[in-house]
Amino acid sequence: MITPQITSASSVDRRRTDEFQRWLLGATVVAAGAELLILRVFTRTAIHIPGFADLRTIYVPISEAGRSAYYVAVVLLTVTLVLMIEDLHRGRAIAARAGAAGIALFLFVAVIARLGAVDALALDGATLAAVLLLAPWALGGFHGRSRVPAVLLVAAFVLAGIGASEQALAGSGWTLGHDTWVALGGEVLALGAAVAAPLLVGPIRNRSALAWGVVVGATTYAGLLANASTVKILMLWNFGLAGYLPSVLYGLAAGAATYTIVALRAAGQRTLALGMALVFIGGIGLHSTYQTGLVLAGFAVLGAAEGSDRAGSQPAVIGGA
Repeated sequence: MITPQITSASSVDRRRTDEFQRWLLGATVVAAGAELLILRVFTRTAIHIPGFADLRTIYVPISEAGRSAYYVAVVLLTVTLVLMIEDLHRGRAIAARAGAAGIALFLFVAVIARLGAVDALALDGATLAAVLLLAPWALGGFHGRSRVPAVLLVAAFVLAGIGASEQALAGSGWTLGHDTWVALGGEVLALGAAVAAPLLVGPIRNRSALAWGVVVGATTYAGLLANASTVKILMLWNFGLAGYLPSVLYGLAAGAATYTIVALRAAGQRTLALGMALVFIGGIGLHSTYQTGLVLAGFAVLGAAEGSDRAGSQPAVIGGA
């Protein structure tokens, strides 16, 4: 009688832990999304509006709300990454444990970089190593056509990261001189991943998701047509996209990514939707430690999301098999 009771109690505790992790993941996406819209988009756009400086009574409270969202997102993301290390390390799969090592490496180097013990280039190298260690886990849960956007996302981040690292080396004499072409390749892959993202959903049936995709895509395209220089600066700062390609492709990519996340959520594939949201909010390249952390968390989630969501079950958010 004792053994079944222990097993039952253990199962209940695990379910509670899983529920907390899912809540934490959702809260991280909400906070990061708010930070993106308020701090990285609104405040950076408002300064270009003539006469907006006179509306400080509106700007200041909104800007402070964005900063608060950023701090909340950083705390939630840090806790999320630490829990992911534990979950992945507990998994029996080699890919899961390699992913845990990748996240741990990133967090360790990020901390010592913050303390001034290593430079930004060392952090860039650790970040790329972390992504490569996570890649087998991130891609392992996908099969067939659904693997296409996942592969493109990982490849885009790696290629853009290499380009950013080459730019950092430009003044040292070690650069290979291919940073622009590498960055362009990363951008092409990133747009391809966004455009291919609906493969995760299947046939387009959700009209609400389609409507959201059309609105976001059309707004992005219209913004590029109206003020390409400002929008491209925002894309570079926020997502690592320099705007090399025709404007219509960015509108299409933004619309497809939005449709995919909304449609996945509506279809009950919440974990997969959250993973994709984290990656898209973080962007490609090496913008900041915070944004890179979002991408790593997204890749970790993607490795577990495909199988668990499509099976209709609610296993651990990360837990390895």
